[in-house]
Amino acid sequence: MKTGKYTIKDFFVNRYLKQVIVPEIQRDYVWQEEQLMGLLNSLLADFFKFSTYETINFDSALRPEDRELAESFNSYRKRLTCASNIGFIYAYNDEEFAGRYFLIDGQQRITSAFLILLTLAHRNPGLTERFRSTYFEEGTLKFDYKVRDASHDFLFKLVPYLLDTPEEKVDEQMWMYSNPDATVQNLFNNFRSLQRFFSSPSFQQSLLKRNVTEEALYGYLEEYTEFYYFDTNISEQGEDLYIYMNARGEQVQSNENVKADLLSRLSTLEEKNEYGKKWESWQDFFWQHRGTNKNADAGFNEFLACIAGLTNLASGNTSGFYSPDEYKANGGIKTSQILSALDLATIEKYVECLMFLQENKDTFKSRYTNCGWVDTCLDTMWNIFNSSKEKTNWYADYNNDNRGTERNRMAFIWPVLRFIVRRSEVVLPINEAFRVLRIHYLHFTNYDRSVAQIEKEVEDLCNLGPFVAFGNAEENLKHALYTSVDPSLVKQYEELIWEIEDHKFNLNGRDVGGINISHLVDLNPVPSLADLQKVRNRFYELFPLDKQRYKTLQNALLYYGPYQHRENPGYYFNYNFGDWRRTIRGKGSEESNRPEKAFKGFFADFLRFEGTLNDFLRTMRATVLRKEDAQEHYQKVLWYSQYLENRTWSKGDYIAFSNDWDGQDMHFPDCRIIYNTRGDFRGYFNCKLQDLLPVDTTEQVTALELPALLDSNTLD
Repeated sequence: MKTGKYTIKDFFVNRYLKQVIVPEIQRDYVWQEEQLMGLLNSLLADFFKFSTYETINFDSALRPEDRELAESFNSYRKRLTCASNIGFIYAYNDEEFAGRYFLIDGQQRITSAFLILLTLAHRNPGLTERFRSTYFEEGTLKFDYKVRDASHDFLFKLVPYLLDTPEEKVDEQMWMYSNPDATVQNLFNNFRSLQRFFSSPSFQQSLLKRNVTEEALYGYLEEYTEFYYFDTNISEQGEDLYIYMNARGEQVQSNENVKADLLSRLSTLEEKNEYGKKWESWQDFFWQHRGTNKNADAGFNEFLACIAGLTNLASGNTSGFYSPDEYKANGGIKTSQILSALDLATIEKYVECLMFLQENKDTFKSRYTNCGWVDTCLDTMWNIFNSSKEKTNWYADYNNDNRGTERNRMAFIWPVLRFIVRRSEVVLPINEAFRVLRIHYLHFTNYDRSVAQIEKEVEDLCNLGPFVAFGNAEENLKHALYTSVDPSLVKQYEELIWEIEDHKFNLNGRDVGGINISHLVDLNPVPSLADLQKVRNRFYELFPLDKQRYKTLQNALLYYGPYQHRENPGYYFNYNFGDWRRTIRGKGSEESNRPEKAFKGFFADFLRFEGTLNDFLRTMRATVLRKEDAQEHYQKVLWYSQYLENRTWSKGDYIAFSNDWDGQDMHFPDCRIIYNTRGDFRGYFNCKLQDLLPVDTTEQVTALELPALLDSNTLD
């Protein structure tokens, strides 16, 4: 068969076609009622337009040959104006199976259209022979499902039965229950849905209102429902193309139904062709960025829901919010609501935003020596779209504090898309777009959930000047810095700030103040580049990315105060000395009321110190804390660490002062036994510090002997 545009009837009666087969390589028929009705409603809209179409009346005095030409013109104009297009159908044939065409894309749509026609033929005895003459050849059905034997057997039993039995009782047939796989169940359930729909008073009234019949609808569906058919000719190419074209698989309903509906709204064939091609390129784009998914549908569908929610925000529409229960019950956002928010031009401009970022990221990165955050940020965005386990309710109420996860994702993605759309109306510099992306990437990592004011925020970003005020105090400090330094140095400042912020302990500002750098360096007055370089180098020296534990640093910080954070269980004192996101920001519970923060004081001294952390700790050990001076919990741990060094933390980062049923600590009778644990007392990951340091050992160690003891320990 030639590649080209076909109606459903033209396709099935083509002299080269004996059978259309959904092969084993394909997935099941997965469309359910919502997806099926989305397609049907789109077809009905075009049919009703067709049924009320007014032809041009020509002069009755026309010659017969001219009248024939006029009628042909009217017919052509009617088809051009009222035909429905359901997209592309891809198949391959093989010389070994002459006349058999194996579908590789479009099976959900063509199966649904076939099922609609079958249901109408079943309901109207006058259509049964028309159906047989088109979809049977020598008694064999021309449409076959060979995904599994069960689907093939069911279809070949169901179709003749429905044509022969007007008062069908499929439920009573034994073959109905022989192997109820996914395809069988969806075919039968959708048949039932169509029966209910066509029998409904509202549908019947819509036919009467336009003076049309179900037979007329059947004829329209056969002769005016079109698709573009592509024949790949040989099976090897066909199967390769299937793997690529399956970008339109799995959750076909949203983007395919949205596509079908929106294309049907266009008035000219030229527009439909233009946007049909654009849609294919968008699907290909999402295919290229599908992540670990087998196809692009999850990402494309999620993106459509995302920009539909954004469009509602921009227009001030708050009537369509979904509660968590509604979102779960509907299986996501209803296609009808996505369609009410979007048109093709809107989808196009937001897809182009993503394309702009992907196509220009390498150009932006080439202007810096180190900006790996760009790939990480875009990967994070794609993971949100592509995730099948953590879908986002983009219609969640963004004024509801309980919708934190949804609001966090909205606050990350929505302002970036809105900004690029707004600035693209003039000229959008690449650097500007990625700097705005950076701001909102930090919003995401800090778990910012501010959504309601996005439009105002974008307006400010579009008019960015020296005195613009951000909602985030740290962003204000950075903006003031960037606008006050020599323009030739801005990129160097940016790069250093990014490197400091991108350390895993700095990047995640959730629940610790939403700051990423100002806990380490004052940005006002403006630090020198040398100062920033030293902050970066020393911080990464303390927290190398290839290490998970930082025992030596834990020992050093004990000299600066109680930096630990108390955690559950609450019936005894259980302290985390390794919660580094809190520690570096001075957010430990035990230092919350202290003006001087342990890490801030330590880091200031460490920046001025010439030497390694091991050297630094040795200088601190020059002054020995006496046992009688160790009054607070952290001081008792410090006292132990003077002798045990990193063995203090051998089991984990937690220190627990045991519960009431344990005895007193051997060295500190005024408190319970002190444990080092991994987090609790489960398993074997705990030890008593007193067992590591017998009493007679400490009595023999004097202050003068302590440095030698330190030298015998391994620091890490």
